Amino acid sequence: MIDEHNRPSGEVFETMADRLRAEGRAKAVAAGAARVLLILLKHQRFGTLSDDHLAAINTANYEQIEVWGVRTLSAENLEDVFAD
Repeated sequence: MIDEHNRPSGEVFETMADRLRAEGRAKAVAAGAARVLLILLKHQRFGTLSDDHLAAINTANYEQIEVWGVRTLSAENLEDVFAD
């Protein structure tokens, strides 16, 4: 049976908007997890992070977090990690 919007009635129907919202939520969860992991790695390697470093991590996009994460593995200090 079809409803007034030409969708199967009585069935779960996923729209493109539903998929985009789900993808956005998944990316937000992944970015949040990456932030936590980055903070833990930096703290373990370099000690307590400054408020400025924490603010930078908390406002960075996923791609920047990934770059900083890789740099954390070989950097000698925090300045090397955050260098542009």
